[in-house]
Amino acid sequence: MFSAIPFAGTMMQYSDGISRQPEARWASDVTPMFDGYGLVSALPSVADSWLVDWDDPFYQDYRWIAMLNPIELTRSPHDHSSTTTVTELSDVQVVEHHGRPAWQVIARTTDEYDARCECCPLLSGYFDYAADHWVPGPPVTARLDAQTGICVYIGPATETSTKDCDLDLTILAVDAQLVDSLFVRGRR
Repeated sequence: MFSAIPFAGTMMQYSDGISRQPEARWASDVTPMFDGYGLVSALPSVADSWLVDWDDPFYQDYRWIAMLNPIELTRSPHDHSSTTTVTELSDVQVVEHHGRPAWQVIARTTDEYDARCECCPLLSGYFDYAADHWVPGPPVTARLDAQTGICVYIGPATETSTKDCDLDLTILAVDAQLVDSLFVRGRR
């Protein structure tokens, strides 16, 4: 299904008491700030981008979204103005991942870690609801594809298992023309 406007069919109750369609914008209509490498360094402020959904397409769980936009490797994905560092990163190096250059680090969450979703974090650990904070897990090896910035690998930093935190993604092509049949829902 295609929609010409974001949030089609959604009505909002405004302070003037009248319900109407929100004046939303597509994320592609708002320009983020880029760093010297061409990667997004900051999203426009909430005031400048009201009603823009910055998340990537959802697939199975929020780890897919976290993988495509791995902001939680360094700071909160929920508070775009936060400058609090939520991980400890070490042993930075350039490596090859499935034939593509990648940046690799050893990453360990701190108790300030703010996963996009506590049930499916990108890094190891868990949210302790009773204590209301993140409990760090063992350090993991994390890799970002150098061209796209997508997280392509999360695995053990040592022989210690990371349980269900593992990820290994192969990027087949970037900016390649793809056939439409790849995006059609299959028959059941």
